[in-house]
Amino acid sequence: MEAVAEKRQGEGMRYLALFAGGYAAALLAAHYLLPGTLLLPAAALMLALLLPAALWKRRRAMAFLLLIAAAAGFLWYWGYTRLFVAPAEAFVGQKRTVTVCVTDYPKAYDDYTRVTVRSVDAAVPHRKMLVYDYDGGMTELRPGDLVDLPLKLTSAAVRYGEESDVYLSDGVLLRGYRSGEYRVPGRSPLRFLFAPKALARAMGTQALQCFPADVAPLMKALLTGDKQEYYADASLSAAMQSAGFSHIVAVSGMHVGFLITALGLLCRSRRRTAVIGMPLVLAFMAMVGFTPSVTRAGIMQCMLLAAPLLRRENDPPTALSAAGLLLLLINPYAIGGAGFQLSFAAMAGLIAVSGRVYKWLAPTAPKNALLRLIAHSICSLLAASAGAMAFTTPIAAWRFGFVPLYGIFTNLLCLWAMSLAFLLGWAVCLIGLLRPAWGAAAGWAVGWLPRYVSFVVRCIARLPYAALFMGTAAARWWLLSVYALFGAAYFLRQRGRPFRPLPPLLASLAGLALLLWLGMPHLPGALELAAIDVGQGQSFAALTKNGTVLIDCGSIGTAENAGDAAAGYLRSYGRGRVDLLILTHFHADHANGVRRLMGLMDVGTLAYPVDCEQNEYMDDILCACRTQNVELLPVTGDMTVAVDGLELRLFAPLGEGDVNEQGLLIRGDWGEFEFLVTGDAGTEVEQKLIERNDLGDLELLVVGHHGSRYSTCDELLEDITPEVAFISVGAGNSYGHPTAEVLRRLDDHGITVYRTDLDGTVSLSLGE
Repeated sequence: MEAVAEKRQGEGMRYLALFAGGYAAALLAAHYLLPGTLLLPAAALMLALLLPAALWKRRRAMAFLLLIAAAAGFLWYWGYTRLFVAPAEAFVGQKRTVTVCVTDYPKAYDDYTRVTVRSVDAAVPHRKMLVYDYDGGMTELRPGDLVDLPLKLTSAAVRYGEESDVYLSDGVLLRGYRSGEYRVPGRSPLRFLFAPKALARAMGTQALQCFPADVAPLMKALLTGDKQEYYADASLSAAMQSAGFSHIVAVSGMHVGFLITALGLLCRSRRRTAVIGMPLVLAFMAMVGFTPSVTRAGIMQCMLLAAPLLRRENDPPTALSAAGLLLLLINPYAIGGAGFQLSFAAMAGLIAVSGRVYKWLAPTAPKNALLRLIAHSICSLLAASAGAMAFTTPIAAWRFGFVPLYGIFTNLLCLWAMSLAFLLGWAVCLIGLLRPAWGAAAGWAVGWLPRYVSFVVRCIARLPYAALFMGTAAARWWLLSVYALFGAAYFLRQRGRPFRPLPPLLASLAGLALLLWLGMPHLPGALELAAIDVGQGQSFAALTKNGTVLIDCGSIGTAENAGDAAAGYLRSYGRGRVDLLILTHFHADHANGVRRLMGLMDVGTLAYPVDCEQNEYMDDILCACRTQNVELLPVTGDMTVAVDGLELRLFAPLGEGDVNEQGLLIRGDWGEFEFLVTGDAGTEVEQKLIERNDLGDLELLVVGHHGSRYSTCDELLEDITPEVAFISVGAGNSYGHPTAEVLRRLDDHGITVYRTDLDGTVSLSLGE
């Protein structure tokens, strides 16, 4: 009887996993492939296929389940859109006072505050909202506050002027910008539910106070998931990303596992661990905001803890399926979230691949207990990393545009340290709450763990080709070939023989070596000029066979940091160093990506206008240059700099007053080809430039000030007569760039125009 019960239980588990898989597949198709008008027909088609599926005797139940699950997925995606998303979209563009409940502590950034709220207004859908305040208020709000907010409501389906699923996948249906004075009439009667948020805030504060300043932001991110201060250290966050270790600060199932492991060691009883662990996991999930990765891990961990209490067998695929099904029933748009995709892919890889990798790696057990433990730990870490990366690498390459090549080794060297730092970090913060001096002393000692990690990831990030960027077709084809090789080796193996991963692994490494040696440094011509798509900002690259020049690196109003975009473009050509970085001026849209760039690549020399007005970007960048031994080239007068045959004429600032008028102007000469970059210079500066210099005919103009009507005057165009113009501008920007006046002037002069908002990164290749 027990055997029959176990068989039925196993079948039920498989059926749940099968249903969840079919449901998720339908949501993926609905989210990425099918227009909304085809969702109902797709659901009807799935149901219609039930009839022919009835003729399939051997797998009839499985076919029925998959078809019903797919139909349910299409129907629920359609229904959710009409029940929740469409009604919320009806409020877009309205100005109205909305009563909301604050659900998290406000986040204060350089020039605005963001607050996460939930509507409790009878007229507005009772869903999650994001509120932005550019007037310096709302920082005093706390979770549970009821607030009457005057808002201008905007769509959650648009981000930085482009359609996006980032907000919808997180459950946000509306965004609002504060448009007047607000009042706080009271507190929610359910404010006790936000106690975990208060605990997270207290722990974050303690982390900043107890740990040394150089590691406190990393520890705060590790313990609470709040990465605001962590991202402020651009060099560390960039190094973590390149080294393939940024997942450690994305609070996830790994952290839940750390907690339960420590609890199990303390309780020494499975029953006590389960009784204490389940509410602890739920509290931790609430503390970090029920992110998809933590929610997935929490559900799975609770099922694992409850299994022995309920006399049930724990089945990881079923637990993973149940967690995914629950999240996707609550919000089917979560299927498009990067966190959801990476978390579930990583866990699926651990379940499907890691065990096999461990069996292949595991050596003959040494007799010495210590050596046996070390060998087991190393093999376990390598197997877990390989399993997770097997399923997450394609997603990371697609969503982020690069693949960390040394991620497995980073995990091997650092994961143990951050696991220990996580567990000891909580103890440090609790000690600090009771005895601040003791907490600081303990924080100093534990701080050597994240300090070691910081050192290692910075070293790994500096290795050649630490990250393989997907900017070239060769890199994308190599990644596809890796999966093709492993798939072919698995499916074509002889029946009954074990899978041997060594041949496809060696073939993949050989292909990578060939790619890096032959394909990556290749330029289409002897000189490549490109306006990199950084959104509403500017970053212009000039690449020769052996030289790399970058003019500006900044953007505003865009999801991707300009430093990431510029580094991704340069590294797609195998460049790990910028020989000369020129900043026309220090406005955010021309300079706020420099720190990030310096964390991803070496910079040889920085040229900048010395007499321009100082600001936070100037001070920060120059300080970083001195720390990283970047040569500084202050431009006080006109000068010429040469990089591998490319001659660059740097014109000192010609204007006064506004910072835009105090920027550098650059003319580049490559044989008979010339180009001009004017930064954000206005008409007056342009006129002074042509009056004082014989520029001659130029072939390429990087249009000034992103196409502002106050730049690119007729006199300049008549003097230099360019054939081609690049406009670096963000899609749907609030400035109206490029303006109709500038486009008309360029058209009147017969100039071919390429725009980054319409064309993405635009480039021009020149032969020898």
